[in-house]
Amino acid sequence: MKLTFLGTASCFPTPSRGVSCIALTLDEGSIWLFDCGEGSQIQLQKCPNLRAGKVKKIFITHLHGDHLFGLPGLLCTLGNGCDANNEKIVCIYGPYGLRKYLLTSLEISRSIPNLKFSIHEMMPNENQFPPDWCEWNTDFEYSGQSASRLGESSYTKIYPTQHSYDSFTTGSRTNEENEYENKGRTGQTKGIMYWDLSDSIESSYCVKAGALKHRIPSFGFVIKEFDKPGKLNAAKLQQDFDLKSGPIFGQIKSGKVIVLENGMKIDCDKYLGPSVKGRKISIFGDTCDSSELECLSQNSDLLVHESTMENSLSAKAIEYGHSTPEMAAKFAHRSGAKRLCLTHVSPRYKPQPKNSDIETNNESQKDLEQSQTSAILKKEAEQYLRDIKCDMEVIMADDFLIVPVFKCN
Repeated sequence: MKLTFLGTASCFPTPSRGVSCIALTLDEGSIWLFDCGEGSQIQLQKCPNLRAGKVKKIFITHLHGDHLFGLPGLLCTLGNGCDANNEKIVCIYGPYGLRKYLLTSLEISRSIPNLKFSIHEMMPNENQFPPDWCEWNTDFEYSGQSASRLGESSYTKIYPTQHSYDSFTTGSRTNEENEYENKGRTGQTKGIMYWDLSDSIESSYCVKAGALKHRIPSFGFVIKEFDKPGKLNAAKLQQDFDLKSGPIFGQIKSGKVIVLENGMKIDCDKYLGPSVKGRKISIFGDTCDSSELECLSQNSDLLVHESTMENSLSAKAIEYGHSTPEMAAKFAHRSGAKRLCLTHVSPRYKPQPKNSDIETNNESQKDLEQSQTSAILKKEAEQYLRDIKCDMEVIMADDFLIVPVFKCN
């Protein structure tokens, strides 16, 4: 698994950064996109390691334009070269109102993607709406008649559900995880509220969304890869039971109870090595408060969190529903993340130049020292973690950065 950052800017694209879009490449080659700001289709085509035809799912964190404006064009691009009878379906997940935006954009522009797509809208909680929400007088329901003609194959609304911590964990639990569950039992918390997106996800993964605090309903996505069986000791099986390689080996590896024709029972656990722990990735949308996702994202192998402005601008950041490096680092530490990746950078911060881009003359060096770069954000997050004696790795995302997520064992 690996993440490729196609756009890392906030608000609007710049010559050096596109707006929000992240590609998650799964081990089997499928690609899931998270957000789709304007120009994402161009950014995707610039990456030699990504193929548009491999995009299977698109997740939209919220309906601000810098996370959404690229979606209609991207769908048209994904349909290029597809046969008109192609049965490929791209699954699209996002907040209530996504369907109306997408279908209306395609309908008015008379753009019909040469592929099918399904839309899954997450219905926000009441507390996710800002006080002035009704002043906009916006109807979020699509009332047109062209959905199927435009390529929509199905449409569902997903409502939040509340569960105990057990429903989203597999394998052993840490002390911190047990503490969260105990709080739920004693009434100090109400359990975990999330939107379950797993019904239409491949069986190897579990995907859930949680609420983030922002100026409009915003979500974070937590992707959990299920644990996989350990390596099969085929030699010992053949020695103990005189078995030949075949379908039965696969049944043993899947953990099924096997009874042979002679009545002998095979204890599968004796012939399997340690299970391979699944990876966990958390990708958050815009937020000035991530606390509702603390339980859901516990012990992420990689946490992608916005860091729009430096710490000295925290009041402004919070006013506009955004986070600072310290806010992101605090949450990463509380949730037990192994690595933190900062993105959604204000246009005021230029990407950190590579050594080859820095000229050696004194005037250019002086200009560089006086300019604000994204290194400021990375250093502030690292400083907070050093102060609390945490050695978590901090990564500063730039466009086309690739971050692998390796298996633990």
